[in-house]
Amino acid sequence: MQDADDVDVLARDRLTGAEYTIRAKYLIGADGARSKVAADIGLPYEGEMDIAGSMNITFKADIEADVGHRPSVLYWVIQPGANVGGIGAGLVRMVRPWNEWLIVWCYDIKDEPPGVDEASATQIVRDLLGMPDIDVEITGTSLWGNNEMYAKHLQKGRVFCAGDAVHRHPPRGARRARDPITAAFPQGVCHGVRHRHGQLPVQERLAASMCILVTSVMRSRVLSGPRA
Repeated sequence: MQDADDVDVLARDRLTGAEYTIRAKYLIGADGARSKVAADIGLPYEGEMDIAGSMNITFKADIEADVGHRPSVLYWVIQPGANVGGIGAGLVRMVRPWNEWLIVWCYDIKDEPPGVDEASATQIVRDLLGMPDIDVEITGTSLWGNNEMYAKHLQKGRVFCAGDAVHRHPPRGARRARDPITAAFPQGVCHGVRHRHGQLPVQERLAASMCILVTSVMRSRVLSGPRA
């Protein structure tokens, strides 16, 4: 709830279940692609959710002999013969050098979500790495959707949204670390100016959000090939 001067936020302690109210001058909802703050203030969106399917597989495997001499955080791998994701491109991300990893692989979102058990996850890891006999310990799996959606405006009264809450897109081009910063800095400046000088209009980042989404989706489509 908000009035002309403040915003009241109902918060819940997830450990104890206790609820309490926080009263603040402004509220910034930077709570991700399924933002409750954006839903609560009714931000309008344009675009599509879940345009393509991806899966994360975290695992342990010692591949230092293959990457230790060319260290990196992210490796793009093309799997010959794979028809998922257009050109069979998968991501191998280093978690801890050189034996803890995250793989991002694709699935056809038009079909039923795949069941990714330990055996199938191990096979995906071995196929993408091109190491059919490597010892693999699967530590986790999850499915997620690639989105192509942005908010048509970024605020209602004293409540603002930023980051994935207002531009929902694939994580292509290493943008995930930069986007929240580029969203937060100008909003922070505007909030400060408005707080000190009254009803100064806040310049919303709608154009920037659209640019972020379009460039990220274009990179994703280049890697995944044309959509059916």
